[in-house]
Amino acid sequence: NVSSLTQRRHGAFPGTPMAGPGVVLILPSQSDHLYCLNAESGLVEWMVRSIDAQYLAAIMDDRVLTIGVSSARAYDLTKGELIWHAPLPGNITGYGVPIPGGYLVPLDSGQVVNLDGQTGRARGFRFDPTPQPLGHLVATTDRILSLGAMGLVSYRQAQPVLNELLARGAGEPSAETALRIAEVRLAEGNLLEGVEALE
Repeated sequence: NVSSLTQRRHGAFPGTPMAGPGVVLILPSQSDHLYCLNAESGLVEWMVRSIDAQYLAAIMDDRVLTIGVSSARAYDLTKGELIWHAPLPGNITGYGVPIPGGYLVPLDSGQVVNLDGQTGRARGFRFDPTPQPLGHLVATTDRILSLGAMGLVSYRQAQPVLNELLARGAGEPSAETALRIAEVRLAEGNLLEGVEALE
């Protein structure tokens, strides 16, 4: 009965299917469940209740990541078992973007959280004295773009910045360059390399 269907997720996050190795995942907007379908037969391999999930974020190795209003979850791709659940330090403001080993999530605080795909832990940090309102994220080879109600905001990715700093500081880097290298390493979540840059 169509009249009894209830929208479970925010309209900004349509239930777009995602294909994985031999499976198709879907998080229908009128359902409380995440479904994993066999790509050949169309039969349900597994399903899990996912009341707070707003969208399918990524397939990372052997897991599927879902993002909720204020938390993230990873499920085993073959069995649907919960691998980890991570609360977020704010509410999401748009789609995130996968990066090597992790997933970037935009928050209402203006912060972008870098979730470790294996553990769900937030990696690194970013100190921004004037945080910008964020929206959906898009990655290019050297930038992360955020498109929201307030417009487009562009951030440089860490690796190109680090490459420039390392080239500038080849040999004996200045104190300013060493500090910037340490800042980038910490933002990536590499505490030891951040400390080493300051020695």
